[in-house]
Amino acid sequence: MTIKSDTQFDNLINKILKKNKDAGLSKRSLQTLLKNGKVLSFEKDDKLFKQGDPTVSVYITITGSFSVFITDDTNNQTSIANIGVGEFIGEMGSITGLSRSATVIANRKSKVLELNLKNIKISTEDNSEFMLLLARVAIARLLHSQNGKTVEHLPSVYCLLGPNAEEVTLAISGYMKKFGSVDIFNDIELDNKTIIDREISQEKVDFTIYYSENFSDQPTESIKWMIQNSDRSILIYNGEEIREQQELKFNKLNNYLSNYDAIIKWPNSKIIPGVTGWLLDSSNINNHYHYIDSSDLKRISRILTGNGIALVLSGGGARGMAHMGFYQFALENKFEFDLVVGTSSGSLVGAGIALGWSFDEIVKNMSMMAKVNPLLNLHIPKTSIFKDKALRQYSAKWFSDLNIEDTRIPYRNISVDVEQSKESVNDRGRIEATVRASGALPGIFPPVKLGDTLHVDGGVMNNLPTDQTRGMGVSKIIGIDIGANASPERSRQEQKDPSLFSLITLVATLGDSAGADLHRKQCDVLLLPDVSEIKIFDFKLYNKAISIGYNCAEINKEKLFEIFNPN
Repeated sequence: MTIKSDTQFDNLINKILKKNKDAGLSKRSLQTLLKNGKVLSFEKDDKLFKQGDPTVSVYITITGSFSVFITDDTNNQTSIANIGVGEFIGEMGSITGLSRSATVIANRKSKVLELNLKNIKISTEDNSEFMLLLARVAIARLLHSQNGKTVEHLPSVYCLLGPNAEEVTLAISGYMKKFGSVDIFNDIELDNKTIIDREISQEKVDFTIYYSENFSDQPTESIKWMIQNSDRSILIYNGEEIREQQELKFNKLNNYLSNYDAIIKWPNSKIIPGVTGWLLDSSNINNHYHYIDSSDLKRISRILTGNGIALVLSGGGARGMAHMGFYQFALENKFEFDLVVGTSSGSLVGAGIALGWSFDEIVKNMSMMAKVNPLLNLHIPKTSIFKDKALRQYSAKWFSDLNIEDTRIPYRNISVDVEQSKESVNDRGRIEATVRASGALPGIFPPVKLGDTLHVDGGVMNNLPTDQTRGMGVSKIIGIDIGANASPERSRQEQKDPSLFSLITLVATLGDSAGADLHRKQCDVLLLPDVSEIKIFDFKLYNKAISIGYNCAEINKEKLFEIFNPN
């Protein structure tokens, strides 16, 4: 069947334009080219096409979502992408004429608009406009990929279940309206709608939220339908309830939910350490969000709609104190972050930001490093020149028993697993241990044991981890690279005849050079504080570093205001 309603047709075109805004598509061209499209419906796990099939059509998702899989020579299947509403499927094969390079499967009940290539050629003498449209979509995707900004599939239909579901839904839907049209329905309202009306409602708007607080009996048919026809289910927990209550509350949904997100509400405005970790260990939770007040629901709405703002902080020892100057500027201008990622000293400052420390608290804590005399921590080298006793004492005092999953703002830090020779993204575990691991410069400080493996400074492999914001609902990245403008702190004599200490420091901080340029390109705003006069262990100059970071933010304030205050 074709789309008969002009409203439905316009809704789809608007979604296509929004999802492919970098392709420069024309609304008039889309109206002409899509009018002969045919609507196809798919159930969960149905194949749209399989790898090796001839390319006969291109598709556009109307509702639902699809997963893309590649099968290798040994018949192993790997998921490589997800495709959501308004996105094209199979445009590259339509341009090249080659067979399908992947298998595409429906994640849930979904609809697509099929554009048959043969019909288009018959119905128009010159189909160059259609091929130009596909080429623009393909090129835009390739350019995104080259810049490390691959287009991420984002959900458009959500199901919120649990206590306070109505309160949370009303608040989040209000904030979502900044990013598109929204409809909300509870399970009682859905009881009065036909299946066709329910499906059409998803086509009308950008975002749909279903919600229910009904957990007295087994899930109703409406609640089951809500779960099965949503892109993402979110369970709402009360973080202060005892564990047995948490288990009983949602166990009746286990047969209908696989993986889901969680919103953890804290009625007394304090996150209790350990509770979140227990929930993550005992449930199939993908992403979790803490909810204390309305600012958290604003953050959740930005993340869910793919409009989150990430702050990425590089490493660099004492030079990293420049991050604190940016944070001072951010607080003064009420910038809100939705994800914080850091390496080495960037992980240390980043943890304080993610925990909601004030600027004065961060300065007070970080200034303790200025009191440490590195020479007093020298020891007979076994794995390192210096001991990390002082950092262990301070980090234990700063972070106590807090875990990464306890941070109010989502937070990640980077270390290197030396036994596996690979980068490690730390999103669980004790903050104090992972921060020490992220800053354990090889040969300078001893490696830190995380789990069963030893870890060293993340800057060895990834000193500006912008790539670790993927899949986190982020659309804008603020990157602060305090290594880019830091000239070598060696004299000409040292360059000719370097000391052991300077040689180890130099070699240990070169590892990211290959990927550094790509990671800088991924930033929507890249700040490069000139910290060349500050040596890597000169923490006594923290006030100077703060001033440099603040001034750098001030110089770039117009770019920053465009991100945080676009209207």
